[in-house]
Amino acid sequence: MTVYVLVTLAVVSGAFLLGRYQILKRNEHIEAWAIGQHYQIIEIKRPWLNLGPFLWRTGENDQVYKIELRDQTGQQIAGWLRYRGYFFGNYEIDLEVE
Repeated sequence: MTVYVLVTLAVVSGAFLLGRYQILKRNEHIEAWAIGQHYQIIEIKRPWLNLGPFLWRTGENDQVYKIELRDQTGQQIAGWLRYRGYFFGNYEIDLEVE
């Protein structure tokens, strides 16, 4: 009985840690993308029900964010960001500006 509890606890803990790792890597990728595009992230939110322009173009592993950015000239840009994450470090970021 104790072995089953320990195995279950190990599996649940492993799944939680893997999820946290994926969130941290996604945040690193988005931050690196913004720097590479010469943007500064002002605010980023993940709406649960509204997927903006990606409503019908979002896959199971895609994450959609409402984002506000500042460009090099100081102009603020608001839009939607889609993060298409894949295993083994591959990812793609799409930005649609309102």
